[in-house]
Amino acid sequence: MNIALIEPFYGGSHKQWVDGLMSNSQHRYSLLSLDAKNWKWRMYGGAISLAKEFEQLHEEIDLILASDMLDLALFMALCKNRASHCKTALYFHENQMTYPWTSLDKEKKTNRDRHYAFINYTSALCADKIFFNSAFHKTSFLQAAKDFLQVLPKPQELDSIDTIAAKSEVLYIGLDLPEIVRDHNESPPLKIAWNHRWEEDKNPGAFRDLLESLSDENFSFELILLGDRNECNPFLKEIEMDFASHIIYNAYASTKEDYYKQLSRADILPVTSHHDFFGISIVEAIQVGVHPLLPFDLSYPELIPEAIYPAVFYKDATDLKKRILEFTREKARQNAMKKHIEKFKWSNLIRKYDQTLLKIIR
Repeated sequence: MNIALIEPFYGGSHKQWVDGLMSNSQHRYSLLSLDAKNWKWRMYGGAISLAKEFEQLHEEIDLILASDMLDLALFMALCKNRASHCKTALYFHENQMTYPWTSLDKEKKTNRDRHYAFINYTSALCADKIFFNSAFHKTSFLQAAKDFLQVLPKPQELDSIDTIAAKSEVLYIGLDLPEIVRDHNESPPLKIAWNHRWEEDKNPGAFRDLLESLSDENFSFELILLGDRNECNPFLKEIEMDFASHIIYNAYASTKEDYYKQLSRADILPVTSHHDFFGISIVEAIQVGVHPLLPFDLSYPELIPEAIYPAVFYKDATDLKKRILEFTREKARQNAMKKHIEKFKWSNLIRKYDQTLLKIIR
């Protein structure tokens, strides 16, 4: 089967998913992509540029598979002659209905942000099939889309949400996870990691507060600070100044090999995020033997075997601090988590991907 894979934002987790799918699948792919920058313009106008590229393809395409950053309705309108026979599928890494906007974004203040959510809605409405990267994501999107329509003038077309739901399913993101043997000394001090983006939705302020609270207890710890820092985050700057003597690594790793090497040195990953559609950074930490501490929220219950929920999920900031102060490593618990996340490996997911995509055109 020939698939046109359309990615207007070819970077980060989007690129990771595209590259993994293309390198593992038995189907044939033609990748049409744009650089991962100016995300708002990618959603507004990316379909125009990518439609031109699609029209120039020599292959006969059976299926168009696009990410949520594409205005699929506009794309299909521009390619109506070439793509009229093609089935379409949309993969939601995130969505603009529920993605939290930063306090620095000017369009939030002027209430101009609804159009991005509407692009997600119309794209989902015209797609033949819709995939979400977690059950949490699917449920939250459908509810948010209904709430979105209810504030608009009539006719609100609320029954369109049922149409979208009927063609939606969960298809977990595939990951290439390394096999790394931990070789560091697991004696004190406890090594604490951060491996998320340094942005507001990951709540670095709460992480900073946690470190201050541990310091007030005279608790001995070391810090491994990873994660993309495209924005100059004030909390990262505060951590760098206030806990300089605790930091043993502080950089956005230049390669995946270096990233996993540094991450595998850590003992524990306290997560304070307000928002997450899947949690790639958490799965990566588990794979290299780092124990996560998570709020019982978002997609996180899907990442952890239910039998060890009590050892992973914390209630509040006080409980999180207590768990770190009393932390002990248990090999059986770690093995259970690693076994659970095997389902996210491309080697275990690709057959389902290939069969699911093939069903769309049949």
